[in-house]
Amino acid sequence: MKMLEVLDIAQKVASTTPSSSTDSPKSLSSFRLRESSYPYCTFPKFLSLPREIRDRIYAYILVSGEPIQPHLCTQGPNISFHDDNQEAHNAIYLRTQITLTSHQVRSESLQIFYGENTWSYGYDTAIYLERLSQLNRFSMIRHVMLPIQYKNEKSVQKILRNIHDNLAAQEEYAWTMKKNKFAAKLGMWGMKTELEVLREHPMYNVLWDVGIFLVLRKLSTAAADKEKENGNEGGGRTLTLRVSWTAWFDESDKNKYPRLLWFPKVVDGMGLKIEYLGSHEVIGDRSVGTWVGWMQKYQNREAKEIDREGTRGVERKEQVMKKALETYPEMMRMGMPSSTNYYRKRCEGGIEWFKVV
Repeated sequence: MKMLEVLDIAQKVASTTPSSSTDSPKSLSSFRLRESSYPYCTFPKFLSLPREIRDRIYAYILVSGEPIQPHLCTQGPNISFHDDNQEAHNAIYLRTQITLTSHQVRSESLQIFYGENTWSYGYDTAIYLERLSQLNRFSMIRHVMLPIQYKNEKSVQKILRNIHDNLAAQEEYAWTMKKNKFAAKLGMWGMKTELEVLREHPMYNVLWDVGIFLVLRKLSTAAADKEKENGNEGGGRTLTLRVSWTAWFDESDKNKYPRLLWFPKVVDGMGLKIEYLGSHEVIGDRSVGTWVGWMQKYQNREAKEIDREGTRGVERKEQVMKKALETYPEMMRMGMPSSTNYYRKRCEGGIEWFKVV
C-alpha cells in the first residue's frame, strides 16, 4: 500500500473512539487519496501496527454500508463476482485491492471482508456460497439475508419437487465432473474453463425459491445425536433465523399469517429444524413479504467443521427429501411443467434466458 494511504487511514482510525469494526465508515466515496507529489513508496511498518488497528483499517476499506448481492460475472474467462447492489460494475474489485498486498494482509483482510459484510440473496447467492466452499472460505461468512415472499400453501409440494429435481441434477453433475476429470488425465477430454464449469452447476441455473432453500440447507448445522433420536431425520439439520416477529411463522394459528405458512412447511419437508428469534424490526416491503436473517454465531459450530461439510460432496436427494416424500407421497406423481424459463441481466448488457427442465 502507499504510505500516505495507510497513514491517512490509521490516523482517522486512531482518532475515533474504539468500537466494533461495523461502526467504521462504510462508503468508499468518503475515502479519497490526497493529491501529492510524493514518489511512490511502501510502508513496511503497517504489519507492526496492533492487529486491532489493522482490523479497523481493513473494515474502513472493505465493509460496505449496504448488503452485498453476489452476481457471477459473465465477462472474461475467469470466475469473478460483482455486487448487484452497487452501480459500479467493478466496485468489489476496487474495494478488495488491499487483499492483494501480501499473504498475511490477504489472510487478515479476507476475514473482515467476508465476516463483517452482510450478504443478501439473489439468483447467484447459492453458486457464490458453493464457490466459497471450493475455496475453503465459506466459514468466514457471518451474516446472510434472505427474502421470504407471500405465497399460498398450495405451492409447497411444487417447491419441494423442484428442490428434489435440483438435488438430482447436482448428483448427476458431480458424477459427470468426476468422470470428466478422470478422462482428462488420460487425454481423452479437454477441460473447460473454470467459469464454464461453474455456470453448468445446478446451483447456478436454479429457480428463485429453490435457491433460497438450498442456501438455507448450506447454512444449517448437522443435528446432534439427541435431536436425531427425537425424530429430526431426513438429513437432520438445525438452523436459527432472526425474523421480525416469530408469530409470523407460527403454524399453530393458521388464520394469522396464512401467506407465510408455506415457508415452515417447505423447511420441514427438507428435514430442517428452525428456531426463530424475534428482532421486532420490520425489514423490507411488507406488501410483498419479509426478510429473514442468518448469523453464524447462532449456529454453534467451528470453522473447520463448516469447511469440512462444504467439501464433502453432494448430499443424496433421498436423504435430504426423506421427510417430504413421507409427508407428500404424491409429490413425485404430480403434474409439472416440462420447463420453466427465467432471465438474468448480463454484465455486457442485455439479458440471458435460462431454462430449468
